[in-house]
Amino acid sequence: VPYEGTYRNDDNIVRQTGALYVLGEIARHDTQDVYGVSKTITNAIKYFESQTIFDEFEEKSFSCVANSPVSSKCQLGATSLALIGILNYLQSAPKEKSTYSDLVTGYSSFILAMQKENGGFRNVYVVGKKNQVDTESAFSNGEALLALARYYQYDADEDVKQAIDLAYSYLSRQPYDANLYLWIMASLKDIHALWPSTTYTTYTKAFTDWRVERAQRFKNSNRNYCAYAEGLASAIAILDDGQATVNRTELNRLNQKHLALQITSRDTIRLLPKDGAVSFYTLADPAQALGGFLTEDSEPTQRIDFTQHCLSSYIQTLVDIDGKEL
Repeated sequence: VPYEGTYRNDDNIVRQTGALYVLGEIARHDTQDVYGVSKTITNAIKYFESQTIFDEFEEKSFSCVANSPVSSKCQLGATSLALIGILNYLQSAPKEKSTYSDLVTGYSSFILAMQKENGGFRNVYVVGKKNQVDTESAFSNGEALLALARYYQYDADEDVKQAIDLAYSYLSRQPYDANLYLWIMASLKDIHALWPSTTYTTYTKAFTDWRVERAQRFKNSNRNYCAYAEGLASAIAILDDGQATVNRTELNRLNQKHLALQITSRDTIRLLPKDGAVSFYTLADPAQALGGFLTEDSEPTQRIDFTQHCLSSYIQTLVDIDGKEL
């Protein structure tokens, strides 16, 4: 809560690994480490490694990121995003491959072990428990698919390719879901680059048309919708120019709107609504707040996942769509 100088007591391991994910997205486009993210990335990996649990399920050995140092639960999304973050970092620092090879192998094995026969993935794993719950999550299903796509680029394993095909076949048959949109679009951007197919572009266009139409009711909202923008940016990178034009207009609108939610040096004092009136508020600690994105002015919090989504949206717009250097 930057204008109060406090933190909410709502730490979330998936948001934590999501922060590593987006730092990795920067690193793989910034091989000279101009933005200086490498040290933060390696510190983060060390942190997640300290919360890594080793186990075996259905005769498959793996490792996963626990919810906390004392937790026996691993969320699929957390391990998936941690894996992607590490793989991204290794693109910029290939000499470090041997340093993190055990983590990469363990985390990827966990994702494969969580895949069910139908192609979906178990969302939560409880260490040492013989019978696991089969509950899925739209978020983690997409995150796991993206992790497998990135892992295949690291190690072109045929078993991973089969897992990707099975997951896509299953997920593409599910009802459209806004929670799935971001991560399956990110996945398809990589999958379509690996194995170009009209199957992927047709699905991308239909799902994107649905997502854009659904979002119009929130068009006048001042809330942060960077997750939607990030998914849209991925979709535009998949579609050809003719299909992407209308969506690019929508992405431009979102990117412009979200810029007003970023705290910059101009925002050390900000006029914010409270209790039916407005008041001036001053940043308690600008060094902690500058650069991050607010949820909205009426909820002036900085969530690391919202900032992650905003940053990824701008990176994709600049590099993947416009072809510019980071």
